[in-house]
Amino acid sequence: FKWGWLFAWGLVMGLVMLVHVLTAAVAPTTWRDVVTLVLANMTVGVYAVRARAPIAAALGGARTFKEAGSVALRHGKLDMSVSQYDAGATSAAELRAMAWKLNARAMRLGRELQAACRNNAAIVLLKQKEWDKAEEACSQALYSLGADGEPLSRAKALYRRAVARLKQGHMATARADLRAAHALQPTDREVEGLLLLLQHGEERRREGVRRADWHEGPQAGRADLRGLAEPARPEEADEGDADEERGEGLDDHLVLDRLLGRRRLLRRR
Repeated sequence: FKWGWLFAWGLVMGLVMLVHVLTAAVAPTTWRDVVTLVLANMTVGVYAVRARAPIAAALGGARTFKEAGSVALRHGKLDMSVSQYDAGATSAAELRAMAWKLNARAMRLGRELQAACRNNAAIVLLKQKEWDKAEEACSQALYSLGADGEPLSRAKALYRRAVARLKQGHMATARADLRAAHALQPTDREVEGLLLLLQHGEERRREGVRRADWHEGPQAGRADLRGLAEPARPEEADEGDADEERGEGLDDHLVLDRLLGRRRLLRRR
């Protein structure tokens, strides 16, 4: 619970005892007063225990569902694994409704459990090639963690979301996610390597565009002037352009094929 609630109850009990002490000469404390104070404290204790029950149930349920999802994943039951992870995230999310009585540590634990379930579900969804659902799971994990969440968990979610976005062809947003993940984990070689691969692919595409513009500009003009005396050989130019296109496509496929081979940031927590 929040320490403020315990402090408030202690303050109330202190004031009650102070009143009894100050008024002892006029109205001495009787056994009825003592019994009333004892019963009041017992009542507060019972309500405190009962209030802790749903908190413990939410945390325990999240952990149980998370472990069940991991077991299902190890046995190759991907659909069941996703459903268990989703149930764990839902159970951990119930703590948000109890935020008024929880301390910062309990709230942080609930957010981390919820993010872990979403992060693990993203792994399974990537295996199933459900790119849009994997992206959504990672976004939910990042929302649960918040801007002050654990850097490694946020880096994992950003990396996996970048994979999902790349598979959908969203290069710009995927690159932004990778840069954010690199800022959180600057020594991670996988994130850095993937950023370099994307940069290399972008450079190849720009180089292909420049070459295409150059061929369509002055080269085409000179070929027209030569006319029939020196006939152009378009089939050779087409073959060269095709080689460039095949090279660029190979770079893109190389990037995408290596994405799911990355292990450390794609591992379950």
